[in-house]
Amino acid sequence: MSGRKLALTHVPMLRETPTSFVSRLAVLNLCPTASDFCLDIGLDWKAVIRGSAVEIDKLAALAGADRRELQRYALRTAGPSCFRIGRETGTIATIHRSRTKICIECVAEGLRRHGISGAFRSADWQLVSIRTCERHGIWLTSLPHEKYTIDNYDVVRCIERHRTLVDEASDGAFSTPLEAYLRRRLDGTRPGFWLDAFPLHVVSRLSEMLGSRIEFGPSVRAVDLTEDMLHRAGGSGFAAIKDGPAALRLRLEGLKGDVIRKGGFQHAADLGVFYHWLSASRAPKELRPIQHIVRSFIIENYPLDPGRAILGQAVHEPKAWSAPGVPPLKWSTHWDRNILFRRTIRWQASETNRKTSF
Repeated sequence: MSGRKLALTHVPMLRETPTSFVSRLAVLNLCPTASDFCLDIGLDWKAVIRGSAVEIDKLAALAGADRRELQRYALRTAGPSCFRIGRETGTIATIHRSRTKICIECVAEGLRRHGISGAFRSADWQLVSIRTCERHGIWLTSLPHEKYTIDNYDVVRCIERHRTLVDEASDGAFSTPLEAYLRRRLDGTRPGFWLDAFPLHVVSRLSEMLGSRIEFGPSVRAVDLTEDMLHRAGGSGFAAIKDGPAALRLRLEGLKGDVIRKGGFQHAADLGVFYHWLSASRAPKELRPIQHIVRSFIIENYPLDPGRAILGQAVHEPKAWSAPGVPPLKWSTHWDRNILFRRTIRWQASETNRKTSF
């Protein structure tokens, strides 16, 4: 196959990835695989997979497609375990690079219009935190992984091999505000929320971990969270924080327990999985503004031992401190730290008198 323009071409689907577009063109032009098609027209298939801007520009020119749209939804390696889609970044934990997720209704519509070359994959389906189709209100379907990882990018052939999955019914599901926000960011729109300053992988996990504590209580563990639970949590967490730091602090207020216990770890018990995620050693540096807000909240609302590390920083002068033997203090929404201070002083004085009386 030669020439500067393809005789048979398609218009890219909404948010279609360059690898998906190549796969569709390969089928349309009667090539057995996307790799063979690239050899025929002078493209480097592996470079397309890597998101090479040069190769994607060549692809757009050959197919008569909008290069800006193809570039926007290309997945590129941005560093160790880090990827970029358009202007947005993510990690291997928040982006499916080779795993194929599809909306079976969107694919079925493409098949009805264009035959097998109408099958495609959308860039937003590659985000881990996007689990439903915004148009059809159903769960996305994961296709089985191919024997060789590179074959997962030839998405039309993957769908063709697992065509029976497209014909199956999918359960209904609600789209969440988090999913809508992530899609807008992929499309190049910043809605004006304070979360716009954070990368997508931080927004996703922040929403899901805070939402998990809100929805499932202080005892739930990250390892026990199912995809359905994370979906529900992501929506709740995003709604709780989208309006800014004041909204986050207000939500944290609602998570406080009614009783201060001994030991100085009440904050971890109250905030649960959200706090444990924030305190993990692998927490990205982009989380530091969130950690600062939560740390300040803990210092202002919980008794702590001087020198205790809270989210990576030692607190040498807590506003209230814990002491063994101090009776638990019940608090109201407006906790008077002076009461705890006076109670602690009285306890220390009684301990001193008891020891010196012998």
